[in-house]
Amino acid sequence: MSNVDVKAGILVKDYNCIYIVNPKAGTSSIKSFIITELLNFKGEYSPHKFEFKIISNLEISKANQYFKFTFVRNPWDRIVSCYNDKVTRYYVQKKDSGIFRGFSKYKAMSPGMSFDKFVEAICSIPDEKANKHFKSQHSICNFNNKPLFDFVGKLEDIDEDFNKLCLKLKFPSNTLPHRLKTSDKYKRGKAHYSEFYNKKTIKMIRKRYSEDIELFNYSF
Repeated sequence: MSNVDVKAGILVKDYNCIYIVNPKAGTSSIKSFIITELLNFKGEYSPHKFEFKIISNLEISKANQYFKFTFVRNPWDRIVSCYNDKVTRYYVQKKDSGIFRGFSKYKAMSPGMSFDKFVEAICSIPDEKANKHFKSQHSICNFNNKPLFDFVGKLEDIDEDFNKLCLKLKFPSNTLPHRLKTSDKYKRGKAHYSEFYNKKTIKMIRKRYSEDIELFNYSF
């Protein structure tokens, strides 16, 4: 399956690299690092509104002169993060009619929906119509069924993996700012992603993201 998302990657020419953006896998921290450490921007900024040099998947697939990297996340954990950030938080704060505006177009999505209903909803939406926040990671990181990346790190090991990346690309710093964590105050007292699941929803996520689980070697 090809991915034609025109906002697929961030080009950093001075360090001869491209960051392939995979939502809900440390993007705020990595974007902030690029802004402050690689682009030397000193002003106020939002990592998701900053005007990066954006490059499409098609362009990335042809840009052999650049080192391409991305980070991925355990699919079960990623979906909990997505639910906390895009459903629970919006409902509590009554933003965008109680649900992230990017989700409001889906009939299966509703403000304040339970986590089980959220899992059912994303499993009913085919990947080609999925919002980037719950789109499968292999489709974000591949183009025409070929991997775009030279390096793939894991959010679970982000400090160690990011340090390896910094050494490889000779970045001026290896200190990654942890800007946003998994909407901790919206977890309703649940400390680990596994506590959100039951046997049914574990199996649903395993089926929905089977390619991610196999490709990136994840388990529940």
